[in-house]
Amino acid sequence: MTGNHRQRLIAPVLIILMIAILQATSASASDCPPAPAPIRDLDLARYYSDKAGTEIDETKRAANSAAAAPLKSFITELAEGADRVWRTSQPDAAAAACPLFWLAHWAKANALLGSMASKQADYERNWALAGLAISYVKLQAFATAEQRRAIDPWLIRLADQCRAFFDDPARKRNNHWYWLGLGLAAVGLATGSERHWEEARRIMQDAAKDIQSNGTLPMELQRGKRALHYHNFSAQPLFVMTELARTKGEDWASFNDGAFHRLAGLLYNVATCGDRFGGRESFEAQTGTAEQEPTEERQFQKAWGAQYLKRYPESKFCMSSSGPAISADLRKRPSNFHRLGGDLGALVRALDLNRK
Repeated sequence: MTGNHRQRLIAPVLIILMIAILQATSASASDCPPAPAPIRDLDLARYYSDKAGTEIDETKRAANSAAAAPLKSFITELAEGADRVWRTSQPDAAAAACPLFWLAHWAKANALLGSMASKQADYERNWALAGLAISYVKLQAFATAEQRRAIDPWLIRLADQCRAFFDDPARKRNNHWYWLGLGLAAVGLATGSERHWEEARRIMQDAAKDIQSNGTLPMELQRGKRALHYHNFSAQPLFVMTELARTKGEDWASFNDGAFHRLAGLLYNVATCGDRFGGRESFEAQTGTAEQEPTEERQFQKAWGAQYLKRYPESKFCMSSSGPAISADLRKRPSNFHRLGGDLGALVRALDLNRK
């Protein structure tokens, strides 16, 4: 994004909210709760007991969750703070002061730029990049010049380190690649880095090539009984990337003859329409497993499905008068709330206002 384009993107918000922004930026550190201690290094272990990543060792997962909890807590609280700015039709600029103070505090401490003890640690940092950068997308119009000087270069360095992980050709470019794309897109949009935006676009194009004619992702089908889980896990960052791209007038959902819509349609059918439309039985047949983990109806609905149907109301899939409906209640929190940088409805409101 060029400097001129970024100024045009932010200008409507600044014009509408000039007085409120001045109030927000006048808040001092003493007005905010102390920022959690910045985390520089991550030491996390893999929690699958098999090479394919189909069987979870619950003891290892519990240890992993405990080790990752402080980072998840910080990103969750940051996202909640960013969401408060966009709870109503007009943003509450004063609510941006404290999450921006926290974000700048972590930036000045070079958080997450230290040692990653394992691939699992790199994956966690990759997800953190997405959550942090999306929160900043919601906040950056209200940041002071000093805060931008701290946060922007930090996010760019963090994005570069996350991207460098995939320079090793042995790294699978599966759902982790897509989550990296989301982080790069958010960093590119918020900081004006065209380099990161273009790399995110290339990752979205890769994902579109991965999506088959029936909407499946071959690498995620390899996950056995967790294949459906990982299809939905993959779709979440891809959908948010399409929303970010709309801000710049780009239709990433159209790549590869609308490949993302094929993935979305598959997951919608599983969530609402029954096996005769290519649901669980289709996944079970393609993976050779007895059954898929029964969790993804809720994740489709809460994480991104409702917003997808609002964005593309013409999508038909298997909808009928007798079929169940997807709720439009976006206040329900998905399990990936922190990785998605908070509430998608709040993000869309921020992006829509910036686009006007």
